Amino acid sequence: MNDWSGVRRSMRTSGFVLTVVLTASGLSGCAKKTASQEPVVAEVGGRPIKMREITDYLASLHVDYPSAAAELKARKKYLDKLIENEMLIVGGYGRALDADIGIIEQVDNEKANYLIDELYRTEVLEKAPVKDADVKEFYDHMFDRIRFRHIVVKEKLSADSIVAALKAGADFGDLAEKHSLDPQTRLSNGDIGFDATWSDLPKPLADVVFGLADGELGGPVQTAAGWEIVKFISRRKLDHQDMETVRASIESIVGRRRQQQRRLAHLQELKERAHLTFDPDGLAFWRARQKAVADTAKVPTDQVPAVPDSALSDADQKRVMYRWGEDHQVTLGDFCRAVRARPTYGRPHPADQEELAQFAFQNSLMEILHQEALRLRLDESPIYKDRVHRASEALMADRMRNVYLIRGIRVNDPEVRAFFDAHPDSFAEPPAYHVREVLVFDEKLANDIARMARQGTPVADLARQYTQRSDTKSTGGDLGWVSPTSYPDLYKPASQLKPGEVAGPIAGGDQFSIIQLIESRPAKQQTFEDVQNVIFEKIQKRRQDSVLQAYIDSMKVQNPIIVHDDVLASGLKNAQGQVDSIGAGS
Repeated sequence: MNDWSGVRRSMRTSGFVLTVVLTASGLSGCAKKTASQEPVVAEVGGRPIKMREITDYLASLHVDYPSAAAELKARKKYLDKLIENEMLIVGGYGRALDADIGIIEQVDNEKANYLIDELYRTEVLEKAPVKDADVKEFYDHMFDRIRFRHIVVKEKLSADSIVAALKAGADFGDLAEKHSLDPQTRLSNGDIGFDATWSDLPKPLADVVFGLADGELGGPVQTAAGWEIVKFISRRKLDHQDMETVRASIESIVGRRRQQQRRLAHLQELKERAHLTFDPDGLAFWRARQKAVADTAKVPTDQVPAVPDSALSDADQKRVMYRWGEDHQVTLGDFCRAVRARPTYGRPHPADQEELAQFAFQNSLMEILHQEALRLRLDESPIYKDRVHRASEALMADRMRNVYLIRGIRVNDPEVRAFFDAHPDSFAEPPAYHVREVLVFDEKLANDIARMARQGTPVADLARQYTQRSDTKSTGGDLGWVSPTSYPDLYKPASQLKPGEVAGPIAGGDQFSIIQLIESRPAKQQTFEDVQNVIFEKIQKRRQDSVLQAYIDSMKVQNPIIVHDDVLASGLKNAQGQVDSIGAGS
């Protein structure tokens, strides 16, 4: 299942992008069964817990379990949490929380989002099947790693002129610094800073980049970021694996891509159906005000200023700016506030009718999606109704836990101090090591760099030339203070060095690090003031957990629990990817 989080934030970004929040309890791109057909893994007081709730949650963690027994253990652990939640819900019904006005209002406020999720499920997930040809195409590029430069601009006309300049001999890095909208690469000659995989890139861009030869230019190609011009740097190949071994992973990635393609197509369908039109008088008035603001502010010609509320009378703010659908309209005041919310480079140019139409569509997109869901009568969908019901019960469980059970639990200052005095060895910062690093993805190159470093070449110079950790290139590979949590793979090797000594290559997946110790810092005992809040939270949580567990235990006596072990163990796979015998009977 694809998780596209941050829909409200995306309305403030440029590009034709829709992002929708999907939750394990709400949507699944694979689920075809009705609720009544889904396997039940447990029953709590007659209330069913579906196996899908467990499998969807574990899938969202993206964890590869080493054995069927390990995955079964994870399933049991999450089932225990679901059972606990069901007990809280039962308690909530006992307190009539299903009729609580606050909970009802909270759910009502989210119904529009649930409808948009249901629209996404029916119009995107269910209409984006994975085809064998797509899997084969992905497999053919799966073991290539491509390094390239790019320049991102807003308009195709600008992209075409940059391509012409490059073909005439202009320097790619100079043009990237001057024109590119990508702040991460514009000051590094347009270098993306890593070896890209086929799945790292939008498909239109991948189609271009992976077809290039050494030093060759590609594009311009349109992506969600804008128009991109690319230049090939290098290619390296990994060892191939059998297609069936990696098919599941490929299908997941390809599925997300097909969903993106269908999502964009659906948005175009909605845009055409919305029949968005600007009011001629409102548009002319706004353009005049925009020009007046620009003339007064004397902003650069490539930046679009915003009309402030102070420049509009109450009557002006109520003017109609544009209309969509049968009876929806947006006022000039609302339009100007939406423009102000955008950065200057993301604002529509007053003279560009296409940009204005795209901006207006994005500005009203949430309402357009909601109306489309209602047009399709998705508010009558069983999945939507189940989502609303689950949301209500989730709030009931939360209210039971945080209001009725653990709200009154308190911890006083003497208790916190006593805990600190009783556990003196628990509050010490471990030693830390200030480290330089050169990170590369080629083992032979890593060995060569390690040899040069040991022969006296400054590691800082090697990092500036070779490291593929782009955020440390300019600082000579300075990682700062390495701790057990910040860089766990490098911590132990660093701890065995003296200042100035070099270690490596240190392998970590398909990357290799050469490190040099700059200085070390010994372990330090933390003061009571340093950890007072941490201790307070620890004691409070222990007490909350104890109260909650006592309540759950009492509820279990009153509400019988039936767990279907055969369902819980069904479909488990062993380390070789085969269904293990522990679940073969399901």
